[in-house]
Amino acid sequence: MPHPRILTPCAKKLVIKTIFKLCPSVARGIVTAYEQSGHQQIRRSASHESRSAAASANWKGHRSFAANGVASFGGHRHVYEQRQVEAAVPLMISHPLVIGYHGCDRTLVERIVSGKKDLKPSQNTWDWLGHGIYFWEDSHERALRWADEPPRRHRGRIKTPGVLGAVIDLGNCLNLTDTSALSLVKSAYQTYMEACVTSGAIPAKNHGPKLLIRDLDCVVMETLHELRQKERKQPLQPFDTVRGFFMEGQALYDTAGFRELDHIQICVRSPKQIIGYFLPRGNV
Repeated sequence: MPHPRILTPCAKKLVIKTIFKLCPSVARGIVTAYEQSGHQQIRRSASHESRSAAASANWKGHRSFAANGVASFGGHRHVYEQRQVEAAVPLMISHPLVIGYHGCDRTLVERIVSGKKDLKPSQNTWDWLGHGIYFWEDSHERALRWADEPPRRHRGRIKTPGVLGAVIDLGNCLNLTDTSALSLVKSAYQTYMEACVTSGAIPAKNHGPKLLIRDLDCVVMETLHELRQKERKQPLQPFDTVRGFFMEGQALYDTAGFRELDHIQICVRSPKQIIGYFLPRGNV
C-alpha cells in the first residue's frame, strides 16, 4: 500500500497526466518545480482525508474533473474542498524591503553616504509614529518638499535641501494599515488614559493647524512599546519599525477622497534595520 503522504511513481504519472488535461499550466509548473528542486516525490498539502480520497479515486481508474472545488465522478457531482498538488520545494520566507527617503540638508546627505555620519532618531514630543528615524516611503519628491518648507529653511536647520535614500528591512513591523495593529494602538490609548486618571495627570492632545502637532499620538505610540517591554508573563518582541498612512493637504478635486500630500511614513526604531544609504539620482 502506498505511503499515506507520497504518491507512487505510477500514481504520480496518472495525477500529472490528469492535470495536464484539465489545466496544462498547473502541470507544467509542477514539472518545472521538480526539475529545479531535484526532488522525485510529490507531497500533498491540505487534509490527509481529502487527499487520500482523491488519490484512491485516481488509483481505481475513476475519472475526476475538479474545478473550483467541484468534482464529478461517474456523472454525479460532489462538492469537495479545493485541492492542490505541490512540489516538495523548500519554503523561503524573507522580510519585506522598502525604499525610504529622508529630507535633510545636502551636506548631511553627503556625510552619511560617505560613512562619516549616521542619522539620529527623532525624540520630538510630536512625532506621529513615536520616536525613531523617519522616512517617506517611495516618495523622493515628498521628502524634498518637506526639506524645502519654510519652517526648516527659516530656522537655519536646512540651508540646501537634499534627500537621502535608504534600503530598509521592515523586520517586525507595526503596520498601521493592518486592523490588528490599529487594535494595539487603541488598547495603548485606553491604558494611557487610565494612567492619567489614576495619577491625575493632564492627558496630551494633538493640536496645531489640522492637528499636525501629534503630542497625543506620540505618547500613545510610546506607551504601546513600553507595554510590550513590561508584559507580565514575558516581554514581547519589540517592533523594529512602524509604518503608517497619512492623509494630508488639499483635496485633489471636489469631493475627492485623495489629497495632494497623502503619503506613507516609516519610523525606524531599530537602526540595524537600515541596510544601507544611497544618493538618489538628481540629488546633486
